[in-house]
Amino acid sequence: MNAITRESIVRELIQMKKGEIDALENSEHQILGEMVAEKTKPQDSDSTSKDDLNKIRKFIREKEAVIKVLTDLPNPKKPFTKISEGCLFLMNYDGEKKWYLMVAKNGACTVKIHGIEISSMSTEAPIAKEIMDKTAGTKIVFRGRDVQILKIL
Repeated sequence: MNAITRESIVRELIQMKKGEIDALENSEHQILGEMVAEKTKPQDSDSTSKDDLNKIRKFIREKEAVIKVLTDLPNPKKPFTKISEGCLFLMNYDGEKKWYLMVAKNGACTVKIHGIEISSMSTEAPIAKEIMDKTAGTKIVFRGRDVQILKIL
């Protein structure tokens, strides 16, 4: 985990979401272009095209919300010593070790950096509520499964 920092993960997640927005905007422009070619206005278009546009616009808003969550993460001057919003942590969940970035709601996403998968965990998730404010080494049982916080960055 030497070359990976909390900041590099946040940057990578933001870039990933921006790429997803670009792809969605391209799809939106393609649908609008097809409507123009058919000489129809969005409001006169068939319901499938309007539904597709509405879905795309909804997905774009969701991705923008994730970017805002990531951009607004606390950036403390000292390293994190307990689980809180903005921390990067390694957790053993019933024998499976995995890295997480704790984010506010609507921030769920996963990124792979240098072969290491890092998922975001919403502060609203049931397990997040159980581990919030815990320190490295803490062990709990969550829904009948053993959980241990191994590292916090």
